[in-house]
Amino acid sequence: MVLKEIDCLLPEGMNRKDAETAIPKLVHGLGEIVTKAGDTTVFGEIGLSTIKYVLLHVLSEHNTNPTMTELGKSLQRSPANLTQLVDDLEKQGFIQRLPAPEDRRVKRISLTEAGMEKLKEAERGFAERMALFFEDYTDDEVTSLMSLLLRFGNDMLATIGIEGAFLR
Repeated sequence: MVLKEIDCLLPEGMNRKDAETAIPKLVHGLGEIVTKAGDTTVFGEIGLSTIKYVLLHVLSEHNTNPTMTELGKSLQRSPANLTQLVDDLEKQGFIQRLPAPEDRRVKRISLTEAGMEKLKEAERGFAERMALFFEDYTDDEVTSLMSLLLRFGNDMLATIGIEGAFLR
């Protein structure tokens, strides 16, 4: 269904105004496709989902173990959804909840050795799959696409008052 909607956005001779309103729909649709592709062709094969991979990745980049609130903000997930994800990953042995030294009521989320190994496995599979997806693109096309998407993401975040939070 998403693919049909995207195809409808690309008529010949599209003017700038139409393109400007179509791009956010296209990006949203592509996000859904990337998530579904990740779930079925990369992460699903190793017992993860795309969002669980992203959660492990975010944890690997934190200098300190984030609280559930901090992690929820990073992932833009509701507390209920985040709790389910953390519960699942904890049962799999990929993360652990640790008491926060500053407040016993607060738990900090930490990546385990098994979680780091699963993340490395996922990243290898992801890199291999992405190489296949982009094999028909030139280096300049890939670089231009990345540059434009980063610029678009950062500009969108700036409009809602968030600076420098998009991929760096």
